[in-house]
Amino acid sequence: MKPQQSSFEQTMLTLKTVGTAQEMQFRQATDALRACDDYEATLSAAQLALHRLCADPLLFASTRASVPGAGAAKLMAALGYRSAGGAHFVFEGAKSPVVLRRLALATKALDFFRADERARRATAKFAALPAEPSPGASGTTTLRVMPANERRRYEADDTFAKALAWIRVVVDDPDLGCDQVAVEFPKKRLAADDGGRTLQALGLWPSATLRVGPEPAPPLPPPPPRGLRLGGKPKPSDLFRRVKSRFDAAPAPAPTPSQA
Repeated sequence: MKPQQSSFEQTMLTLKTVGTAQEMQFRQATDALRACDDYEATLSAAQLALHRLCADPLLFASTRASVPGAGAAKLMAALGYRSAGGAHFVFEGAKSPVVLRRLALATKALDFFRADERARRATAKFAALPAEPSPGASGTTTLRVMPANERRRYEADDTFAKALAWIRVVVDDPDLGCDQVAVEFPKKRLAADDGGRTLQALGLWPSATLRVGPEPAPPLPPPPPRGLRLGGKPKPSDLFRRVKSRFDAAPAPAPTPSQA
């Protein structure tokens, strides 16, 4: 069975530049971004520049772009821009409809490249984590991280810092601190210096559910009973209605002997 091509590769085919020097230059530029920590900012700024360029067919006000990042120079050169110093670039490519269409498709290719690169980096980070204990091994605990709903096993005497390295990968936040993690049951928020404590000492054994991010909003209180105001007092109209209904429902007095 022929392996299915990635969305990035499929989009590259629609550019109709396969095997050309232009395609090679674009691939080399995207490959260079794989080594850059700031590739996301570069991609976003380059896509914004291409969007403005393709939305202005007369090219009066959209030929200049500001794209930061270590890999910006190679990428912008592959897209037909020349450097104007620093993070500034000027489009000097051909202005034909065919070229503009290819640049519009290039923005989609960069979208797929971003998704592929995020997945690649996440896989590499998970691969760098220590191996999990065997399932069912004694002295182990299973941690679950919400809202990502990811699970991983650890030794009960592992420090929380070891588990935090995994949580940072799950939520894609390398600066996440212990005090940004809360235990679901019993509810508590960990302290900033809990990284050196063992999972068992923190009560995260034999299993625990952790939550990263703001606490969920508490449920709204039920509405007051009908006829009651927020303070718990009935409305004046309801009081009048209740008193009136008592007189309407009262039985007629029995007749006296003189009336009989």
